[in-house]
Amino acid sequence: MESADDFFRKEKDRSTSAIRRSETDLRRVLDSSPFPIIVSTRTDRKVLYLNKLASEMFHVTLGDLQGKPTPDFFVDPADREHVMDVLEKVGEVDDYEAHLRDGAGREFPALVSVTPVEYENKPASFLTFNDITGRKEKETELLRLATVDPLTGVLNRRAFSEQAERELARARRYSNPLSALMLDIDWFKQINDTMGHAAGDHVLRELSRIMERTLRETDIVGRVGGEEFAAILTETPLQGAVETAERIREAIAAEEFTYEGGPIRITASIGVAEFMPGDKTVEDTLKRADSYLYHAKQSGRNRVMND
Repeated sequence: MESADDFFRKEKDRSTSAIRRSETDLRRVLDSSPFPIIVSTRTDRKVLYLNKLASEMFHVTLGDLQGKPTPDFFVDPADREHVMDVLEKVGEVDDYEAHLRDGAGREFPALVSVTPVEYENKPASFLTFNDITGRKEKETELLRLATVDPLTGVLNRRAFSEQAERELARARRYSNPLSALMLDIDWFKQINDTMGHAAGDHVLRELSRIMERTLRETDIVGRVGGEEFAAILTETPLQGAVETAERIREAIAAEEFTYEGGPIRITASIGVAEFMPGDKTVEDTLKRADSYLYHAKQSGRNRVMND
């Protein structure tokens, strides 16, 4: 099945060829084109024509623009400069991805192409646009599905590990402290056994909200096991991480996880470790935090243990 981008490219090539063959067909080609087109003079970039789709895309009319310099639809001036530079050096621009802004202020991603043509016996530029908002939204959704735990909405194990390694590399580069938390819900199996897995899922979702609410935006949180969560606290030494872990533990113990009208009370055990010079990867730090989590479980649960 032909993709939208392939269709766009073929139609653009067909239209450009038709313009080059016969100027008498220009208006017919422009008006029947399935994508937005603007034609401007090559020297002073004054608008000569725009088709209906370009008018709709940018919320402007031919009367608004005809004989005037082509409006600067680029959000980032660097994109405009790049297009002009490529046009000057190469002679044309093919599917350059840029962020555009229409006359109403809406911003959107698009592919921009510029081809030299003759219009009314004058050198002109044939600008075509392909709004790729839908494609970008699909890419964003696919990325979300690949990185986010579908039940809780926090990072999945793989994405958490990747982001944690990046934060570790940054901490090493700037000699900043970094700490890790490992959290496990106490007696979680009893919730599933007595109230059902749907109740357990509800607890997992609500607990992840507590962690996100307590942690900073710069921290990283992920679900790394059934009822086990991990967090990386950026620029945080051990003492600060322990204080954060205590706030999380207390918030969980104080929360009433109501499900189908019934209260659910839970607690959590947390292990804390700070990145040490001997740790080769973030997994080494997490393993130490996990060992302290095990000791917290063995020591009675509902507590924080650390280096």
